[in-house]
Amino acid sequence: MNPRDDFTYEGDLHFGTFDGSDGTTIADWLATGGGTVTGLDTDFGALQLSKPSIGDGTATTTFFLFTTILNMVGDFVIEHDDGVAVGDDGVRIGGREGPNTVKTTEVFGFDGGEFSLLYVATNGDPSVLKVNGDLTPIPLPATLPLLLVGMGGIAMMRRKRS
Repeated sequence: MNPRDDFTYEGDLHFGTFDGSDGTTIADWLATGGGTVTGLDTDFGALQLSKPSIGDGTATTTFFLFTTILNMVGDFVIEHDDGVAVGDDGVRIGGREGPNTVKTTEVFGFDGGEFSLLYVATNGDPSVLKVNGDLTPIPLPATLPLLLVGMGGIAMMRRKRS
């Protein structure tokens, strides 16, 4: 069985289940984020998020690919219990493979554009994904002086040549 569903989630990437029951559904896990889910297939949402029973061959894993376009730059921290990978315009800029306890992964150098985050929910509960950081818009007042200094430098170089 290889079910797939495309849906929209709007809100902070701040999900977590800690009850240890290993019975959390995909819809229940997404609801912990506090955002809005639209277009999630009911049957898909009712599937168990992950099953830890690797030894008896019944383990399952759910892959989430969150994508958006951000006109922002910054560094951020991801708290997670399973594997994550972060992309910036299709290039991996951070991540960590397969921890089985909650870890913190720092990601540096997001420079705006296409943001993608792959989260792999496996090993049952806990299932934690929390993105914390300062992804802030590029302020125009900070870039304007740099532009003016650069243009002034070019003008001085031209003047020196004459």
